[in-house]
Amino acid sequence: ERPKIVDDLEMALGELLIEWVPVPDTSPLIGKTLADAALRARTGITIIAILREPEPVTGAQPGDVIQRGDTLVTVGKAGSYRDFRRMLETGA
Repeated sequence: ERPKIVDDLEMALGELLIEWVPVPDTSPLIGKTLADAALRARTGITIIAILREPEPVTGAQPGDVIQRGDTLVTVGKAGSYRDFRRMLETGA
């Protein structure tokens, strides 16, 4: 069950979705910074936070490193998520 605020935000964002995307354990992007991974540059999807134990990373920055077990909180157009997920899985 998604929080109601997410539905409200999506209404405000129009075509943009908010998605929680788990990082695959075998992702070649693990250990790279968000800047090096270039996910936004290549897919148009912005990582706004990282869910991580014990402390989430709110206001994700380009220097933040993707770690195994992370879930990326993202904002982007629905049609861009296929490429985003593929990049997380394969690095390409």
